[in-house]
Amino acid sequence: MLTAEQNRRELAEKDVQASIDKVIQVLKKQLEDLDTQMHDLIDQTPELKQKQDLLQSVPGVGQVLSATLVSQVPELGGCDRKQIAALIGVAPFNHDSGKKRGKRMIRGGRPFIRNVLYMATLSATRFNPIIKAMYQPLAHSG
Repeated sequence: MLTAEQNRRELAEKDVQASIDKVIQVLKKQLEDLDTQMHDLIDQTPELKQKQDLLQSVPGVGQVLSATLVSQVPELGGCDRKQIAALIGVAPFNHDSGKKRGKRMIRGGRPFIRNVLYMATLSATRFNPIIKAMYQPLAHSG
């Protein structure tokens, strides 16, 4: 809603922009309140706090990614890496039938988490030297 209102403001007449600005202020305040409530809940729940601390011990995993994974993937810690990859939708599945070998593709899963992981990975390709070193040759080769 916040993005929609910000986009709407760009196209609005000058006399309407003040009204849209008020809506944007309310939405930003609600977003801050929700973030605070979410972080408080994680901090007050020992199991969630432990998972978040473990995730954030990995270089490049920040508050947004760890909070998203802790809140949206309760299976973390209870499933192996292949099961988690399939749950999130980042594991490639084959499209084979008989002798036909189809292209492997990711599908299903939880797109919201994939989006957050994508943004975290994009950030890591810029700031994490290990991932940056792996990413650059891949990007140069197309």
